[in-house]
Amino acid sequence: FVPTDNFTLDSLSRDVSVNSIGYNIRGNYLEDPVGGIDDLKRGLLRPSNRKVPLGMDFFRVFSIFKTSAKSSLRISDELKSFIIFMYLI
Repeated sequence: FVPTDNFTLDSLSRDVSVNSIGYNIRGNYLEDPVGGIDDLKRGLLRPSNRKVPLGMDFFRVFSIFKTSAKSSLRISDELKSFIIFMYLI
């Protein structure tokens, strides 16, 4: 992750959408360019950027499974498929 001056670009580099929710302290509002709040409401972990595959390492994948187990958020089929493709194929 390399921070920029553009929150939308930064959020697209996050692993899952719920990790790309930000708080704008100047405007006093939440920024959610990739739909992380809706995913929280649906109880879903999904990739934050559907166009660019995530550069996941083992620890990031472990973190996704740990987050899912601790929070009852289910891992989307899209994210499961990506993890399987990266590590099992």
